[in-house]
Amino acid sequence: MSVPWPIDISVSHFIQSAQPAWLTAAMKFFGIISAPELYLVLAVPVIAYLIFQGKKNTAVCIIIFFSGNAIIPLAKFLIGRPRPTAYVVNVLERITSPSFPSGHALGAVLLVFTLLYCILPHVHKGRHWLLYLAGTIYILLVGYDRVYLGVHWMSDVLAGYICGGLWIATVLYVLKVRFTQTGKANDTSEPPK
Repeated sequence: MSVPWPIDISVSHFIQSAQPAWLTAAMKFFGIISAPELYLVLAVPVIAYLIFQGKKNTAVCIIIFFSGNAIIPLAKFLIGRPRPTAYVVNVLERITSPSFPSGHALGAVLLVFTLLYCILPHVHKGRHWLLYLAGTIYILLVGYDRVYLGVHWMSDVLAGYICGGLWIATVLYVLKVRFTQTGKANDTSEPPK
């Protein structure tokens, strides 16, 4: 899988067809603040707070959801697909690790789902669509950012989305089975539906 597919090259060229300085600066900044490493660090005090508040099940769920980030180094090692090169696209950031799948894309899916999992029970149902919309925009913007900066192919981003979705689906299934077998959780968390 070391050679990009023609569709990957076409999408990269299309996304990179206009790169004004202000947008490039914004995309570089967004790439920094959407890095999985950043929100993993930020999750630590949140998890500690939840444990302190007696919401251990919610804290454990967050840890399990975020542990899906461990898929990335293993997949990158096994697949070893190189990053886009300056011979093919405009590379605005130099990253040396393998490209496939996108850790930012997988991390965006995990972050959005985890936030929705924690926030939706406390928001009026009539406003859920706003949170779903914001989450979807964030996830898509992360993917756009990775291709715009020339650090990933579109297929890397899609693979990251798929890996994140599969991890969430697997975790939800396991948690649903666990809650079904053990009864209701000890805190205010409801079993996944």
